[in-house]
Amino acid sequence: MLRRLRNVLPLKVLMSLYHTLIASYINYGCSIWASNFQSNYRRVQVQQNKAIRILGNYDRGSANTVSIYKKFDILDVGKIRDMQIGILVYQCLDNLGPDIFNDFFSLGISYHDSDTRNSNNLVHEFRNTFPAHVIRYMGPSVWNPFPQQVKESESLPQLKRRLKAHLPNN
Repeated sequence: MLRRLRNVLPLKVLMSLYHTLIASYINYGCSIWASNFQSNYRRVQVQQNKAIRILGNYDRGSANTVSIYKKFDILDVGKIRDMQIGILVYQCLDNLGPDIFNDFFSLGISYHDSDTRNSNNLVHEFRNTFPAHVIRYMGPSVWNPFPQQVKESESLPQLKRRLKAHLPNN
């Protein structure tokens, strides 16, 4: 549909259609389904890449998608997933979510008294990679590499702004 409309509608309207028809589906539960197997995640990423190429009026091989994402200030599926997981971890650590999630993630300092370089990082509670797609495992994997400034955000809106600024640079 976007392909047919790209020569008829202005970019602002096309962007609105993208956010309404495509981004809303990608954002819904992205932290859960995009943490799943790579093949499922990849299919959605390919479709999103096609959509943004159409928005920018680029042919399939003519432009690098990274530059198009930056041009339109859109996050790709992986960065949307990381942002949503970062928000979930922040809410769990600050007890802002449902009570059942308050102890979902634990800091390294809660396991021992000594101050180590990783004491402020979240700890994986699994010994093997089988649960690598589980949100409880993905949380530390996504949260720990964030800069300290992002982790020390004082409010949820501030965290979202800092994540949005940090993620496109990765």
